[in-house]
Amino acid sequence: MTVCELCGKATELFVAEIENVDLNVCSGCAKYGKIKRRLSHEPVYTRPKIVQEKPEFKIIDNFSQLLRQARERSDLTQEDFARFLQVKENVVSKWEQGSLRPDVETAERIGKILRINMVEKEEKISATTALEKKKGDELTLGDFVKVRKRH
Repeated sequence: MTVCELCGKATELFVAEIENVDLNVCSGCAKYGKIKRRLSHEPVYTRPKIVQEKPEFKIIDNFSQLLRQARERSDLTQEDFARFLQVKENVVSKWEQGSLRPDVETAERIGKILRINMVEKEEKISATTALEKKKGDELTLGDFVKVRKRH
């Protein structure tokens, strides 16, 4: 059931022109304007959204070492490689030092250029599995309360 756009009441609605605006209103609010028609009670079907989980990727741990080795194997200087990727030379330098990491898309692009794999799938741990593992380790309020018995 839909709700009145003026008062929020969930009831049978009418289309009424109130102050030159068509609104879906209940019979109580329809008195403030001119009723045009009654809304049908047919349920509106909406297609359920199908959410597909996309695998998440992360950059491999030894990214900086592999990048430097692959770049040197390809006989590219940092300057040439940076120009090819359309980034600044100091960015490539920071990638190779390990003080900066590119985003996943850039790492995939670098991997294709240098013919190495820079990205791996990230394993997800479901929340229920994590909770089940910690259940025995959790402390509750009852663990801290002393119950005194009265005689």
